[in-house]
Amino acid sequence: MSVRFTTRVRSGAVALVVAAGLALGASGCGGNGDDDKPKSRASATEGRGSDPSAQEGQEEAVLAELKGRDGLVLILESATRDAGGFVTVSGEIKNDGSDDARVPIETRGDETEIMRHGGSFGGATLVDSASKKRYYVLRDTDGRPLTTTNIPRIKPGETVPVFMQFPAPRRTPRRSPSRCRHSPAAPSKSPGEAGMTHTRLLLIGTVATLLAAGPAVARADDGPSVPPGTEASASAPVELDPNDPDLKLPDGATLAEPKVLDIKSVVEDQSGDERREDTNTNVTFALQSEVLFGKDSAKISAQARARISVIANEIKTQNATRIRVFGFTDNLGSSAHGDVLSRKRANAVHGILEQEMSDANITYEVRGYGEDYPIADNSTEEGRKKNRRVEISFPRGAN
Repeated sequence: MSVRFTTRVRSGAVALVVAAGLALGASGCGGNGDDDKPKSRASATEGRGSDPSAQEGQEEAVLAELKGRDGLVLILESATRDAGGFVTVSGEIKNDGSDDARVPIETRGDETEIMRHGGSFGGATLVDSASKKRYYVLRDTDGRPLTTTNIPRIKPGETVPVFMQFPAPRRTPRRSPSRCRHSPAAPSKSPGEAGMTHTRLLLIGTVATLLAAGPAVARADDGPSVPPGTEASASAPVELDPNDPDLKLPDGATLAEPKVLDIKSVVEDQSGDERREDTNTNVTFALQSEVLFGKDSAKISAQARARISVIANEIKTQNATRIRVFGFTDNLGSSAHGDVLSRKRANAVHGILEQEMSDANITYEVRGYGEDYPIADNSTEEGRKKNRRVEISFPRGAN
C-alpha cells in the first residue's frame, strides 16, 4: 500500500509516492481543518544558515517529510523547473534521533556508474505519470550524480541542505491535479509563474525507501563502465596558460590535461523496457532483452520490431551514419554462453535496423559483450534485468 498526497509548488502539482512501511508527515492529505493544508516553515535561518533562493522570513510549503531509520527525516521543500531544461528538487535531511547518524549508502541506488562515486541521492527518480516515463538523476559522463554527495555524519538536531536534479519532463497542458480525500486549496498564481504549464510529477519514494533500507548494499563493479572506444569525450572550450600567474599553482605543480565532462540525462519507460541516454554528442537506447527476445533466444518478437522501428526514425532524424549495436547479458550462467548469446541478439537487432534504414552509407559496429559493462548491480534480479539489454547508440545530429 502506498500513500499519496498532493500539493502545489512553482513547477506544478507534485505528487509524492512513499513506499509502505515508512512513517509520513502527510502535508496536503489527511484529516480535517488545518491538517488539510500543506505544512509551512520559515526558510530563513532555522538551523541551516541563509537560503539564497528565498527571502528572509518567507514561508515555504513542505512537500513531504520522509522518515527513515536512526531518526533521519528527509524534508522535501520545492520542485522547480529551471530554464536549463532540468528540474531541481530541494530540501534538507534532519537528524531527529538522539545519536549521530549517517545517510545510508543505499540512497545512491544501484547504477554502477553512480555507485563508484560514493554516497549520494543517485537512487532517486522522478516520474511523469502522463507520459509514463521515469527520469533518473542527472550525472556527468564520468557518472558523478548531480545531487548532494558524501553527506557527513549528522549530529542530533542538525540539518543538512540537499538537492537532486533531473531532466525536465515535457510540458503538458494544465490539468486539475489528482486529489486525496482532502486536497489543499491551490495558491494563487504568482507573476513569476505566468504562462507556466503544470506537469504532474511523481517523486518516487526510492530515496525514502532507501533511507529505511536494511543492511543489503548494492555493489559497484570495479571494471570500466562502457566498452572501449565509446567513452564520452569533449574538447576543452578554452585554452589554459599554465604560466598564468592567476592560477596560483604551488611550486613545482603542473596542470593536468584539460577534461570537459558533458551532462548525461537518463529517461526510462516506467515499465523499464526501454531506456534512453542523451549527451550533447550521443544518443543511446537500451532495450531490455525480455522485450526483444524469449528466454535464452535471439529471435526478435513482433513487439520488438515496432520499438526498433521507432529508434530507426530517431536515427534518421539525427542524420547519423555510424551506429553501434551492442548486446549484453547478466552474470548468471557461463561467461562464454553470455558472449555468444549477446552477439546473436546484437546481430538480430542489427538486421532489423538495416531493413528499416535501407541506407548503404550507414556503417554499423555490432558486438556482443556478455556480462561485461553492467549498468546496474548484478546481485539483485532488478539489476540483472537492467543488464540484460541491447544498446543502440549513434551521434547526435546538429539539428
